[in-house]
Amino acid sequence: MLTTLSAAAVGDSPIIADMKRDADAGDIGRFEELISEMKVIGVSKSDPYYVKYYNMWLNTFNNPASTELQKAEAARVMMYCMSEGIGVKYDKELMKKYFNEARMRLDKLVKPGSPDRPEALYELYNLLRYYNSSDYGCSPDDYPDFRNMLRQSAEAGCLKAMTSYGINLIWNEERVTEGLAWIERAAKAGYIPAQTWLCRNLATGTVESGMGETIKRDSEKSVYWGEKCWRHDTMCADEMAANYFYGRGTAPNYSMALECLTGRYATDDLDYSTEHTYMLACIYAKLGETGEALNIFNRLFGPDGAAAYDNWETTGYYIGKGYYDGIAVPRDYAKAVKYLTKASEYGEDMYKAKALLSKCYRFGRGVTKNVAKANRLVREAREGSADAIDIDEIIGK
Repeated sequence: MLTTLSAAAVGDSPIIADMKRDADAGDIGRFEELISEMKVIGVSKSDPYYVKYYNMWLNTFNNPASTELQKAEAARVMMYCMSEGIGVKYDKELMKKYFNEARMRLDKLVKPGSPDRPEALYELYNLLRYYNSSDYGCSPDDYPDFRNMLRQSAEAGCLKAMTSYGINLIWNEERVTEGLAWIERAAKAGYIPAQTWLCRNLATGTVESGMGETIKRDSEKSVYWGEKCWRHDTMCADEMAANYFYGRGTAPNYSMALECLTGRYATDDLDYSTEHTYMLACIYAKLGETGEALNIFNRLFGPDGAAAYDNWETTGYYIGKGYYDGIAVPRDYAKAVKYLTKASEYGEDMYKAKALLSKCYRFGRGVTKNVAKANRLVREAREGSADAIDIDEIIGK
């Protein structure tokens, strides 16, 4: 077995383990990253790190050395924790108290000439965005123009606001070019959430239908930002693993692809996604660990050796691709056709399966050559898939 990242605690990926270590040392930024990851993973809201997170902000609020802006942010975050039951029980009366504590401070800090105005505008915007109601002793009429606070905060140089404002322009107003420019400004200033957002979204581009202006896939920029930040975000590590493995935006780098994948998953975790299992098997094969490659590839089949064929809608494409490519296992076009045919009938990867199966029919690999059927499969794949670039990548155009 090749040595990759340092061993993590059982149940934690190296990335999560590093976040916990830094959070325990009092790094607020890393604690925020950890909480974001825990939400994505679906960790229980009573988890000790959620409790620690709430208590960290409670201590900030009660600390006489904290600035007024820090106290306001702490009050807002504690309100959020209570509303979501994150590390603390819901308490409506206490939420009202913290709302007024935050509002009182932020009303002063957003005044022109205040050195804290950029960040205070962002904090007040977020406070009012969720809690601007009579339930908290506030009327929407008290802040009729509060939605412009996000733009004002971004224009004043707040990196959090630049990122949020850019995302808002992209998803809510379809002003993609302008929105990307704001996010890139924050990313260039070293703001990690902006960097991870760019890495993830530029890796795939916009696949939603019905949008006006769309995000164009830009693998080179995805790699540029991902190299700076993938250790801070497991989804970014996913994209960078694929970039390094497939050679998207950079030359193939199997050692780095392995580092990204093993950084993303726990050392004792066998529950890799089907694509990641396929990638991991191929990576080990490319690095000369053929025995380990075969062991990992066989995970796709399940314990009885046939389960995957019964669950072809989630695993069939990658098993078929494995036999077609002949990297992790010996090439066997007949087996590739078998699994790709099943996977092309239904499932999350059916259009990818159609595209790869078309190559089998076009060149007579594992099946009688049939160009007409190959063309039909390509047409169905392109018409059905939301991502034409993926389909073109598979068929080699």
